[in-house]
Order: sequence, then structure tokens, then C-alpha cells
Amino acid sequence: MLLRRISVSMSLVVSLVLILLFYPASSTSFAQATRSDILDVIVEGVKHYDSLICNIEFDYVIDYDVSEAYRNKRIADNEDRYRELFELGFRDPTLEHTIRSGTARYEGVRFYLSSKTIACSDQKVFQDKVVAYDASKVTVLDMLRSCGEISNELGPVTSDIFSNPRNYPVLFADVRALQSALTAEDTVSSVVGEEEIDGTFCHIVDMYRECGAAGLKKTVKRRCWIAPENGFLVKKAIAFSVREADRPLSVTHCEFKEIGEGIWYYSNVAFESYPGVLPEPDVVVAVSFSNIVLNQPMQEDAFQADLTKVRLVDDLVANVTYESVPAVPSLEDLSPKAGQ
Repeated sequence: MLLRRISVSMSLVVSLVLILLFYPASSTSFAQATRSDILDVIVEGVKHYDSLICNIEFDYVIDYDVSEAYRNKRIADNEDRYRELFELGFRDPTLEHTIRSGTARYEGVRFYLSSKTIACSDQKVFQDKVVAYDASKVTVLDMLRSCGEISNELGPVTSDIFSNPRNYPVLFADVRALQSALTAEDTVSSVVGEEEIDGTFCHIVDMYRECGAAGLKKTVKRRCWIAPENGFLVKKAIAFSVREADRPLSVTHCEFKEIGEGIWYYSNVAFESYPGVLPEPDVVVAVSFSNIVLNQPMQEDAFQADLTKVRLVDDLVANVTYESVPAVPSLEDLSPKAGQ
């Protein structure tokens, strides 16, 4: 395995050296002749650098805001429904300026994600949640309601693509991993040029994907700028409208830093969405990553939620409801309720 990794690394280094020597930013003649080879190098580079991250942990902050025009339009479109809700004091966090923060851990399919969402206007807490998946069961704790649920249904947990901070750099690719997006059978990818962004050399890659049912298929265009000297991460990305090929639906800008020897990861992601027809963005999100810990041994309970943080837990796997004893916050004090 070590020899294979060294071999892959050397191959990538040699390929990148050749590209940078014979494919400078100011040259186009050589680029036209070798773009297929460059795409192969990009795919292998993405795959290689992904393999270097066995596990990762970080703190994150997501600053979310919407334009006044977008907020008013959403309310107007749902006036009847919102009127009754607003009279009851309801507030929609997707229409407010909020800060979501927490800690995230990932190792293979296992993950742990804490998330607390607060309104910037008055510090109202909209959400305080923990989601943990240990590869066999998923636990969701709702701190505001002091309850939780254990199940083996991961689908509902991952349905909200905006809840996972790691999704933002690849939102443009429908939240598929970059390697999968570049090589999917329903996608045609090609290198169309190169550009330096903020001093970072990037290859520009276009991806055309066929979506929709038979007879109703549409072509979706995505464009991304990939930085070969920075772990083949996405520096910039655009998702285009299906109806208007040149109109962006979203634009993503990324910053990254070296977190290990030769290993890069995202430090900041700026995401702008244009769901309406206005020239300014309707939704603006800024994501920052800090305290990044890479490939360090995880504790045995790293992907388990602390059940003593809530009062009631419905275990749908064991068909039991647990009730914690607040005075003694330990797992030993979690016992099945009578009759469950």
C-alpha cells in the first residue's frame, strides 16, 4: 500500500510538472492537444488527495442571510399560510439572518455533527441539535425540546443538504463528491481552459449532466476551477440555469490552507444563490472552518451522541423509550420506561 501510494504520488508530481512546464497560463496551443490527459490527471489528483484524509474534525460557523427582496417575495408567495403562522409568533429561520455553529467529525461513513442556529437580530435560538451516525444507527438529539430518537434510517437526516458544512464546496455539483461528479456516467466533463484566481493557478472544467425522466431530459451545466497545486480543491464554481444556459444559479468561492504536509483543506467558502431574476444574490452564505484536526485517533464515543443531554429518547431500533435522570447525567441512569 505504501509503495502504491508513493507510486501514485510520483506519477501525479511528474504529470503536474509536465503540465505546468508545457501548459502555462498564457498558452493555448498545447492545451488544446492535451486537455483529455489533463482531465485524467485532475481525476487522479482528486482521488489521491481524498485518500490522504482518513478522518477529520473541525469547528465551523455558517453565516446565512437573504436579501430583502427575496424575503418579501417568499412571504408574498405564501401570504395565506404565513399570515396565520406569523400571528402565532412563528419565525422562519430561512428568511432571517442567522449564525449556525458547531463541531463536525467524519471517518468513512461515520459522522458526528452538532448544530446551533441563532438569529442575529435578537439571539433567538432556532435550533440546537446533535446528529451522530456510527455506521449502524443514527441518533438525533433536539436540545430545545429535550428529546431524541435512535433509528437506522439515515435518509431523513441527510435530506437537508445545507445542514452539513462539508457540502458547501460541492453544492454546485448537486452535493456529489468531486471525483464522482467528474466521472459520473450521466456527465460529460472536459477541461476548457485555465485561469489564475487570487494567485492560485486553476484548471477550468465544464461538466454537462443529463437530468430528468426519459423524454423530458435536460442538460445541466456546471463549471468549476480546480487548483492542482492545492490538493485539487475547488477554488470557484458556477451552477447554471437549465432554462438560460448563461445565467448562474449559484456561485461558490473557496479559500483553503495546508493542514498537513502536502494536504490541503477548505478554510472558507462563500456561496451565493440566484434563484430569482434579480442581478444581486438572493441568498448569501459564508462558511468558515477552524481548529481542523486531521488523521488523529478518534475516541471510542466520537460518533455517539450523549443521551444524558436530553430527557426522553425514543429508540426505534430496540422499540424502547428511555428517560434520563437529570440529577445524575450518566448513561447508567438511562433506563427503559415501564411498559415500553
